Amino acid sequence: MKINFLNKSLSILISIIALSVNGQNLDYAFGNPGANILYRGYKNKLIIALDNSCSNCTVKGENLSLSKTSEYWIAKPGGGNTAQLFFIDSLTSDTTKTIVFKVYNLPDPKLYFGVSAPGRKVSRYETRIFCRYGPEVPLNAHFEVRSITLYSDSGRTLSCEGNELSQEMQNELRSISSPSQFSIVCKVAGPDGILRLIGANYKL
Repeated sequence: MKINFLNKSLSILISIIALSVNGQNLDYAFGNPGANILYRGYKNKLIIALDNSCSNCTVKGENLSLSKTSEYWIAKPGGGNTAQLFFIDSLTSDTTKTIVFKVYNLPDPKLYFGVSAPGRKVSRYETRIFCRYGPEVPLNAHFEVRSITLYSDSGRTLSCEGNELSQEMQNELRSISSPSQFSIVCKVAGPDGILRLIGANYKL
């Protein structure tokens, strides 16, 4: 039996070397068990393959909802700090294996000024702010920018709703001489239901 996490940086491979369906002489070997992590509010994708020695096993979760597609399982943990995955012999009702996962909130994403990452130089004519993970976090989670507060190098503070700079903000950035810096702080809603305050600095 193998479980392969599709989240690349969080991937683990759990191999059951020998498995007896009658619950005897179980011999398990694990690869990187410290990476047993699931995220709240996120469709964690798992591949669960049962070998012939566990052909009668079923999979159940505790503090964990499971659904199956044609390619993988989707695991969504509840509100606790841990979740468990049980492999149950359907002939004897014995639990042949239990895997415990740590449950975390999604990591904070980054603000992108158009295509520019935090700390980079931006175009004065870019108007939209996006929030997502950089390449170092291979999670496909959607975040929505609800509001923007701009802290200009001139000392002005301007705010607006949504992910697009107000006309006043656009005028402010176009009036600042180069080189200069400015900061933005955004309210960001994530799929886990958490409203985050995310900030970043940029250059002109």
